[in-house]
Amino acid sequence: MAIAFAALALASQWEEVRDRIDRLSLGHVSLAAAFAVGSLMASFLAWRETLAGLGDRLSIPVAARIFYVGQLAKFVPGSIWSIVGQVELAHAHGVRRQRTATAGIVVLLISLTMALVLGVLAVPALLAAESGLYAAGVLLLVPLGIVLHPAVLSWCIATGLRILRRPPPETSLTGSAIRRVALLALLNNGMLGLLLWQLAMDVGDSTWVLLPLAVGAYGMATALGLVVVPLPAGAGVREAVIVVVLAPELSVAGATLVAVLARLILTSADLALAGVAVGVTRLRDRRHA
Repeated sequence: MAIAFAALALASQWEEVRDRIDRLSLGHVSLAAAFAVGSLMASFLAWRETLAGLGDRLSIPVAARIFYVGQLAKFVPGSIWSIVGQVELAHAHGVRRQRTATAGIVVLLISLTMALVLGVLAVPALLAAESGLYAAGVLLLVPLGIVLHPAVLSWCIATGLRILRRPPPETSLTGSAIRRVALLALLNNGMLGLLLWQLAMDVGDSTWVLLPLAVGAYGMATALGLVVVPLPAGAGVREAVIVVVLAPELSVAGATLVAVLARLILTSADLALAGVAVGVTRLRDRRHA
């Protein structure tokens, strides 16, 4: 579904996009792919750290399989399905469903907050474009600014668990654990911005001007993509935000090309890491059989 949205966006600008594809370099595309993998690894470490803070520290191979395979459910419409997938996969390894659900909600909330922090860098471009996306971002930023306080986060977790029809958590994350997860979430979202920047460098001319725009664009895009529940993995929404922010520097066609490539690279990285995680755990299981 996400790939279909990306293909539709590309097709709508195909005549202008075609002329810009030749400007893409293998070096920048490779670095973009590396940042995509790095961002997904940081996201995984944030999830594993959260689960450990709640009382279940899984080995890296097992945790990676649960996280990355569960993540594939995000391509189903609705932001909670990746959490549901991780809950069931972790339960097979003896982790309480409630605890995994709590970890998923915590990572979602903290990632959303950190994405909005970086999204501030996109505010000038959104203002210049007179985009309603700016107003939506501000409305989200105000209440989420206090999410990292342990008491507020605990309330959010309890509310999320009620939505998932799970009992309230029996343990709470400490302030230090929340800070570690927040730093990993910031790294995750920052690498997504660097991914976008690498692609934009081949399409645009102002290399360093594009850096804060790319980081801010992906931060705002990620945040709005997470809260638009009916769409799989924020499909369409993220690309729209990226195009609005980067179009003044790259043109609509150039920004569309960058947004679509970013989506395809991240989707490929999701599939590749899930495959690697499954392969590693199967190999380990055979050795211990």
